[in-house]
Amino acid sequence: MPDNDTVTFAPSGGYGTYNGQTVYTHGMQIGLTRNEAHDLQTATDDLVNAFAQSNPDMGRPSRYERVSVDGHPGLRTTISNRNEVTREPETIQLVTSDLGNSELLYSIGVAPSNEFNSYRSVFNRIVGSIRLAN
Repeated sequence: MPDNDTVTFAPSGGYGTYNGQTVYTHGMQIGLTRNEAHDLQTATDDLVNAFAQSNPDMGRPSRYERVSVDGHPGLRTTISNRNEVTREPETIQLVTSDLGNSELLYSIGVAPSNEFNSYRSVFNRIVGSIRLAN
């Protein structure tokens, strides 16, 4: 499901439309956003806050873990949420990376909380497969 600055990968039956917006219960979204903060953790916090504004059930991130996205410094965290359609608990894995050109690459892996551990390795493999053109 491509969009202007994002692409979402979700299995059949794992996505749909709710209140005029595409939503998904299982899947991964990868996108770009502006990095106005220029500090990776502050930019990641700003992104989480932007997502939380439209989703009042979203929790705060767990601790940040340093990762690498195709050689670029990154952060990974998990966030609890309640799915807006199913109203069931879900877990979000957020990975961000500063691309060094005032852009922040992010990936959001989403799965129901009781299934998240089965999806975590898939989300990590997808992030590990990202190759960034210079």
